[in-house]
Amino acid sequence: MKKTSIISPSEKNITSENFPVASWIIPKSLRNDIVTLYNFARTADN
Repeated sequence: MKKTSIISPSEKNITSENFPVASWIIPKSLRNDIVTLYNFARTADN
């Protein structure tokens, strides 16, 4: 088995994410907080 150690950013972008669709069901009062948490998680993932 070939071992690789390539680090690359996620290839996902806004068009390949489910979050924009899921955010429609989040109450407006919570959206800003949820988006902040989501952006933190995406940044950490990259």
